[in-house]
Order: sequence, then structure tokens, then C-alpha cells
Amino acid sequence: MIFFHSANLDNFFPERKVLTNFLDLLTAYAQASAKDLPAVRVEYLGDFLKNVEKYLPNAQIEPALLELATKELADLEEGKISHLVNKVIFNEFEPQELNYYKSEYHEHTYDIHLVFAGNEQYIYQLEAVSASIKKEADPKVENDTIFTFALPALRNVELTQGEGVIIPPRIAHFAGFATSSKSAIVKKCVVKVDARYARALGLA
Repeated sequence: MIFFHSANLDNFFPERKVLTNFLDLLTAYAQASAKDLPAVRVEYLGDFLKNVEKYLPNAQIEPALLELATKELADLEEGKISHLVNKVIFNEFEPQELNYYKSEYHEHTYDIHLVFAGNEQYIYQLEAVSASIKKEADPKVENDTIFTFALPALRNVELTQGEGVIIPPRIAHFAGFATSSKSAIVKKCVVKVDARYARALGLA
């Protein structure tokens, strides 16, 4: 797991131009489109980049980002993947009470969480999930999610506006928890990146 702040990306990722460009675009686009687009929506990577060009016409987009979206479409047409996998999920919600019982991990997917407003608590476990832990696979295979229960070594951390975390595959976590009984609305995004494309984005 890597924690970061959107206003300090060059220090967190000094050698990852594509990743810092992508994270910068996420923040700027969320602000620019807030009045026009639904707060809760899903945009696949190609659609996200088209919308960035619309709402941020002067923004610089790293060529590798555009190439990644093009490659994913080509992979879909050639049957290398069964559906589009890289997407940005924008969300707005009232956080729930902290609950350590249920968490999840992904076999092949990186998560990038970025908080735009409010405070949100995350639970996570750095240790590998043991074979003896109760698990349930999400019936929607495309979600690449395994739910886990009663993990023994969970920790929690609070993220606030501008803060984010990158969670690699097979690291158990869960998000959306309140930091107090009066926690305000959380506005955020979660980016899903298939491991096959992680290196192109600077995640691996």
C-alpha cells in the first residue's frame, strides 16, 4: 500500500510521470465536472480521458495514458479480455460506522482511492490472508473481489481531502467508514486498474 497526497505527487512518485499526470487529472476533472455530471457514476478509462479533454481542454495528457486506453480496446476486440476492466468510479455517500468484520481483496486489480471531500476511514491488513479465513467470492466475476471475514490483524487509517492510497492485488481492505458519529458526506473516486495494465500506468 502507498499513501499519497494529491498536492505533493512529485515527491511521492518522482519517477512516475504517467501516474502523477493521471492523479492530477483526476482531481482537476472532478472539480471541473462537479456541477454538470452526477456525483455517483462510472467512467471507463477511454470515456474518462474523453471527458477530461472536454472539461479540461488545456490539460496535458501523457501519451502513455491515451495509448493504454487504445490498447485496452484493442485487447477487447482481439478477445484477450472479456470486458473493459480499467475504470474510474466516482462516489458520494454518508460513511457507515466502523466495522472490522468484513473486508475484501482483489486477485488481479489495483485500487486507487482518492478523497475529494470529507473524512473516510479505511481498514486494511498487511499480512497475507491465511487459508483458514472465511472467504466468499463476489458472484459477479468481473468485479474480481473476494470478501473476507474476521481478519485477525486489521488496522485502520483516516484519509481526508486530497489524500489517497494505492492498494495492490491480494491486500485485504475496506473503505467507507465514518471517522466520528457526525462525519460529513464523503466525495471520492476509486480507480480500478487490471494488473495487466499496471506497469503502463506506473503502478508496478
